[in-house]
Amino acid sequence: MQKLDHVQLCGIKTVYWRQFLKAFQESTTDAEARTALERLKQRVQQATNIPSPKAQSVLAIIAELERLLDMTE
Repeated sequence: MQKLDHVQLCGIKTVYWRQFLKAFQESTTDAEARTALERLKQRVQQATNIPSPKAQSVLAIIAELERLLDMTE
């Protein structure tokens, strides 16, 4: 399983894809989605000591998802 976590799909490790997909199920509330996005953001920030273009792209996508959640209120 650990080997699979490090396989990259579209430049993003599968561990992050799995967390992202688990966070956005039909039954997920906005509050749960926000919490999951925050956890994901923290993991990406902790995983990269030096900000890479990929990490910055992931953080930009998370920020956009957070913005979209704010629009639904």
